[in-house]
Amino acid sequence: MKKSLIILILVAAVGLLTAQWIIAPDKLAVNKRQFNERVNLALRQTGHHLLILMDDHSSAIPPVKQLAENEFELRLESNFAYDTLGVLLTNAFASFGIDESYQIAVKNCQTDELILGFNDQAFLSGTATCMGREQWSDCNNISVTFPHLDSFGAGDKWLQIALGALSILLLLRLLFMRKKEEDIRKAVSRDHATIKQDDGISVLEIGNSQLDLNNQIFRQGTLQKELTFREAKLFHFFATHSNQLLQREQILDEVWGDEGVIVGRSLDVFVSRLRKVIADDISLKIKTVHGVGYRLEVQDMPA
Repeated sequence: MKKSLIILILVAAVGLLTAQWIIAPDKLAVNKRQFNERVNLALRQTGHHLLILMDDHSSAIPPVKQLAENEFELRLESNFAYDTLGVLLTNAFASFGIDESYQIAVKNCQTDELILGFNDQAFLSGTATCMGREQWSDCNNISVTFPHLDSFGAGDKWLQIALGALSILLLLRLLFMRKKEEDIRKAVSRDHATIKQDDGISVLEIGNSQLDLNNQIFRQGTLQKELTFREAKLFHFFATHSNQLLQREQILDEVWGDEGVIVGRSLDVFVSRLRKVIADDISLKIKTVHGVGYRLEVQDMPA
């Protein structure tokens, strides 16, 4: 039940993260487009009020150009009141929900020479330079740059990559768990064949019990228990190497080697079964040697 719950959680997590990975790029593109539109409108609103202050009610305001992902430019074919630029731009940004840090550069249209400029922190603190100075250009490009958005959405992109990688890892983990369970299931399902008698011995005496290889039966006194093919083969290997420490790899090669598939967890499953089979014979005990393997301990019982 616990393993099934873990698998269910992993499947749900992979589904959610994969959906996020697929949806995130579209969401990022929408956010960028909406941000660009808000900046465009805020700059045009600023240009409109700058011209109004210069008593210009008719000149067309040209489209805002986007020079880079984080840089926008508005061209004004006239002088304007530079001292009011910070107030008008701050109000416009606030009205369109733009709260990113910015810097302003006013450039000559013909030479692209920087004339004036400041950033939002300087304006808010009252330390913006060149205030009250005369402007000499009749055509100005007002450039707004958002320094912290020079890699717009880079963090989101890395988040998408991380989510995608995590989704893949979870999926691989899920597949690994499923394959491991399938290997164990196949090993158990193949355990109902007929054991091959390869040493000429049909009944093996061990402790106070017997192993009937031909019929795959474990007998202890008047009790008898039927064994599967793999249980009989594994117990036969333990019995013929009693009181010896057997390494896991050695046991797997002997009992599962002919199938060409190593399923370590299967060994633990079958050892657990055999312990239940021999539980009534106090002279037999399968001991676990952690990190190494198993040992079938056979004690001589007093007559």
